[in-house]
Order: sequence, then C-alpha cells, then structure tokens
Amino acid sequence: MPAWDQADTALGPAAVRYGVVAYRVLYRSVSAAGRPIRASGLAAFATGRTGNLQLVDHGDGTTSHQIPISEGERAMADPVIHFEIIGKDATALQQFYTDLFGWDIDAGNPLKYGMVAAGDGGIGGGVGPTIDGTARTMFYVGVEDLHAKIEEAQALGATTVMPPMDVPGGPSIAMFTDPDGNLIGLMKRP
Repeated sequence: MPAWDQADTALGPAAVRYGVVAYRVLYRSVSAAGRPIRASGLAAFATGRTGNLQLVDHGDGTTSHQIPISEGERAMADPVIHFEIIGKDATALQQFYTDLFGWDIDAGNPLKYGMVAAGDGGIGGGVGPTIDGTARTMFYVGVEDLHAKIEEAQALGATTVMPPMDVPGGPSIAMFTDPDGNLIGLMKRP
C-alpha cells in the first residue's frame, strides 16, 4: 500500500476553477516487481466537498482512491443506470465478458439477452444479440419523463432514433443520437 508523502496541498487559488479544487498528490509505493517507486498525480474535487481522501487497497496489488459522499452532496441529476453491449454472436460475447470480467450473465430468456448483475459500486447491464447486424456499445440514462427528455434532446440538436416505448416485461426506453452521432439510451426510472 502506498505511503503518502504529501496530500491536501492545494495548487493555489488558480487551481480552483469550474467549481473544483485541484491537488497535487505525491506518493511512494512498491512496483509489482518489488522495486520502490515514487509517483505523483493530480486529483480534482468539487469545492465545498467534505470527507477525507481514502486509499482503497484491493488486495491484488492495485489501489484506488475514494472519497465518502457526504450528506446533502449533489449527485448526478440523471444517472447512468444500464449499459448494453450488442453483437452478432451474443453467446460468444456473453462468454467473453464472463471470462474476462467474471460477470454473472443470465441469458435464460427467449431473446437470449444476457442480463448482467450489478456488482458493488457498479451498474447492471446487458449483453445481447443485434437486430440489424450492427455491433454497438451504449449506456442508458435514467430519467423521470422519457417524452420530455427526448424533446429536450431534440431541442439541443439530437436526433430521435427510437421514440419512447415499453419493452414487453421490461422497462420503458427511448434512444437518440447526440449531435456527434453517439447513440444514447434513455430508461424511465422506477
């Protein structure tokens, strides 16, 4: 686990821009080969955020940083709640992601659409077959009102690809392309 040489040292008043404060973090650790290493990085946090920077040791030699969310902190307004990976051979893709990431994928349905269980701190998703022969990866944003959000997206330059519809036995969804052509899904929040 790295030892901190320095933390909580703001880069100065110029580092506070766009509602974030930047910190230069220096730390030392040991490489996978057992050699001492020293590194630095830049961390940016929302101004007014409370909580302490915590180092999380994953037990496999990797570490990440985490800041506890405090009471009243603003979360993402319309969060990403589902991802989708679609391809020509859904069974092979499902096996690939199971083998690669250890995902628990349940494709026991007539469409062979593999539902991916959400892990700790992650979101659930799906790995399934393509309808039009095109492979794609996309995410779904959870919204309260699909019709209103599609209209808002169009006013901002998006193109509706699929108007709001109810998936039989599933959620209500819609899709649009953003001004650069990225396909984005919307899903009505429960």
